[in-house]
Amino acid sequence: MIEETLREQLEEKERIQVELENEIMSLRRKLQREDVKQNFDKRTKILNQIISSQIPIHDKSEIG
Repeated sequence: MIEETLREQLEEKERIQVELENEIMSLRRKLQREDVKQNFDKRTKILNQIISSQIPIHDKSEIG
């Protein structure tokens, strides 16, 4: 009786552990995707700033 109860408790703990490990892996993947998205957004913003600050090719006002 006691052994069976302990075995059930152990199985429940193992089940919970597996669920938590799965949740951790899921959250890590989500965090990686968010990091990639943030890096992409940051780089896109920088690129857009560079592009918007360029002088048009036909603008000769600075020459001579």
